[in-house]
Amino acid sequence: MEQVVDAFLDFYGTVPASGLSGPDGDMLLFQYGVYDWGQGPFFQVDLTRQFVVDDDGEDEISQLHCTTYFAATDALRAIPALTAWCQSPAGLPAFRQRVVGSDGYRAALGERAERRAIAWERV
Repeated sequence: MEQVVDAFLDFYGTVPASGLSGPDGDMLLFQYGVYDWGQGPFFQVDLTRQFVVDDDGEDEISQLHCTTYFAATDALRAIPALTAWCQSPAGLPAFRQRVVGSDGYRAALGERAERRAIAWERV
């Protein structure tokens, strides 16, 4: 889990995106909670890099997700869901502290991951 978070945050901080629409065109999202998307409930810890491109006056949004799935134990179910955004690489140090200091991240460190997934989608 630690290596996944470090790699994803480093990717955001060191690999700039181009051709995006304005300063909010490249943002990072950290989120966790218990969700069931049709395969049973899992505690999911997700980092997402969101890209916004101006396509002839209309924003086109795509997201690169890196999600780790854990069994939805009672202890993990008790942790309130969290969503946090980082709006620029300049905010990355504070965002990193928010991620590693969060209840969900710390709890997930003590659990065995059921699976991991990387996916890119248009929103």
